[in-house]
Amino acid sequence: MTASRHMVRAEDWGVKVQTCIYTRGFRHAWHSHAYAHGIFVLEGVLRNDLNPGQDSFYGPGEFALTPAHAEVLHEPAPGDGSVRYLFVGDGPFDFIVDGVDLYGRG
Repeated sequence: MTASRHMVRAEDWGVKVQTCIYTRGFRHAWHSHAYAHGIFVLEGVLRNDLNPGQDSFYGPGEFALTPAHAEVLHEPAPGDGSVRYLFVGDGPFDFIVDGVDLYGRG
């Protein structure tokens, strides 16, 4: 159960893009970001949950958009293997759980 991220920052453009890979069974906390962000699925199936109990699933070639400050959970779809996607955001990377930026940058 792992997650890996490889980020390319284009600070002058106000955008960042990172490749994320979550292996089967990976989970992280419900969280938010101070900016809107999109996820473009490359491989596997992503569970993108904006409201508990109202899961949405995205496969290869599909794009999920999350509004700024929305509580969200991203992970591989239950029972599926790994998921690989591009994360695109328009602000400094933060990861806010219970009001605290775990990266300390927000």
